[in-house]
Formats: sequence, C-alpha cells, structure tokens
Amino acid sequence: MTITDALTFTATALVSLGGGGVIVFALSSWLGRVWASRILEQDRAKYQEELERVRGDRERSVFVHRIQFEAEFRGYQEVWKTLSSIVAKTFAFRPLLDYAPKDKTREEVKKGRLEEFWSEYSSLQEVIRQHKPFLASDLDSHWEGILQALREEAIDYDHVNESDKRQSWEDRKKNLEAIRRHTDRICEAIRERVGLLVLIDEK
Repeated sequence: MTITDALTFTATALVSLGGGGVIVFALSSWLGRVWASRILEQDRAKYQEELERVRGDRERSVFVHRIQFEAEFRGYQEVWKTLSSIVAKTFAFRPLLDYAPKDKTREEVKKGRLEEFWSEYSSLQEVIRQHKPFLASDLDSHWEGILQALREEAIDYDHVNESDKRQSWEDRKKNLEAIRRHTDRICEAIRERVGLLVLIDEK
C-alpha cells in the first residue's frame, strides 16, 4: 500500500466516522427535543389540572366579611340549638313505656307535653325568622320541611286513637323518620355552608 492509498483510506474512514457522528449527534438532539417536549407537555397538563382545581375551589368558596360571617354562624348555632331541643321533646311524645305521675291523668300529661312543644315550636319559627336574612337561601326548603314534620307528629299525637295502638305506632314511626331525615339534611347543609365560608382579611 502506498502512502497515497493509506491517506485515501484514512480520509475515507474519518469521513465515514465523522458522518456517523453527525448522524448520531442529530438523532440525539432530535430525541432529546422529543423527550423534553413530552415532559413539558406532561408538566403543563399537571399544572393546568391543578390550576383548574384551585379555581374550582375558589369559585365554590364564598368570601365574606367578618360581620357577615359571625352573623351567619351565630344564626346556625341558635337555630340548631332550638331545633335540637324541640326534636328531643317530639321524640318523647310517645315513649315505649309511657306513664303518668300519680297526681296527673294521662290527658293532663299529654296536654303538658303539647304545651311545651308548641311553645318551643313558636320559638323555633321565631329564631328562623330572625336569622333568615343572614342564612343561606339554600336552607329555606329545609326549614319548611322540618317545621312540617314536627307539626305533623304533634297533631297525630294530639289526636292519637288509643284504641288503635298499631296505627298509632305506625304514624309515630313514619313521623319520626321524617323528622330525623330533615334534621340530618339540615345538619349536612349547615356543615357544607360553613365549610364554604372564607373570611376576608379586612386589614
């Protein structure tokens, strides 16, 4: 092999390797851009999803001033306290083992229970009326529902037919289930509403 042949072979090899290097470099650059683009797209999708979640939470939240927050929260506390008391009295209308004190007849016991009930019923109506402007309008139907359920049990108890025990207990069961259902709904509605309230820093 002459020097000319050797130089030609070397040049050819270098050109071949150089060309391959260029191809490898080009492929590496292209692959790097593809992966970078994919990672960027994944991050963009993830951050977009997080942004939508935060935006949704913000939209669902209700931003209020301290005075409004305290008025609404206090209203729920007072309504719930009065409601809990009257529900307890309503559930005690027709206990499984009823009795009358020696100095009172069964009719007198019934009359006393109903008088206490209607007094607290009026108090509940008044508390709801006083706080209604400050309470969420979503609860309006719940107030109407619980008042009706309480009223129906009181009326049934007042006109109970002692000769038909079975019907009396069926009416009681139906009424108490309705009262319990409305009370649970009110509890959940209040919890949800309070959870949505976000106090604005007024400084």
